[in-house]
Amino acid sequence: MNEYLIIGNSAAATGAIEGIRTVDKKGEITVLSEEPHLCYSRPLISYFLAGKVDGEKLIYRGWDFYQRNNVKLYLGRKVIKLDSPKKIVEMEGNGEFSYKKLLIATGSSPLTPPVKGTGKKGQHFFYTLNDVYDLKENIKEGESAVIVGGGLIGLKAAEALSLKGLKVTVVERAPYLLSSILNQVSAAILEERIRNSGIRVIVNNTVE
Repeated sequence: MNEYLIIGNSAAATGAIEGIRTVDKKGEITVLSEEPHLCYSRPLISYFLAGKVDGEKLIYRGWDFYQRNNVKLYLGRKVIKLDSPKKIVEMEGNGEFSYKKLLIATGSSPLTPPVKGTGKKGQHFFYTLNDVYDLKENIKEGESAVIVGGGLIGLKAAEALSLKGLKVTVVERAPYLLSSILNQVSAAILEERIRNSGIRVIVNNTVE
């Protein structure tokens, strides 16, 4: 039985590992991650897509971190069931892990807009490193790309795709970009700079 079982290999998970080791030097820690990658910096994935940084720069904690903290790390392992009374998690493709203490550190998931036609070829999320690899394989210079959402993630994706030579349009349903963190005056300055970089911006509208 694992003393500590962590689902997810995010910055929160590695922070938890560091916290555990300050009070418990020997308790067994196991990390299960659906993603096949070491812990990486998600804010940098747009720079990776644009070619500004290489893959090594993305890594937030390398193998040595897990070895130094005596952590068993399982990558590419998706948890499909949690039995809290029995303190067991079940993996996709069989396999179970028991635990004494459990931390779920999987983070959030991207929201799929409630519109017709979602899930078809040519549609992508921009949230994980796998999403970036998928985009890299499917985009070509000169093609058009529509970004649904004018938040931080959408704008970073728009910047990266524009730098890759795509014709980019950002569609935001709010009256202005970054409406959750900017006022209308500062958003207007931002929007002007984005338009001047060659990215088309449509606000107060959405896709159907």
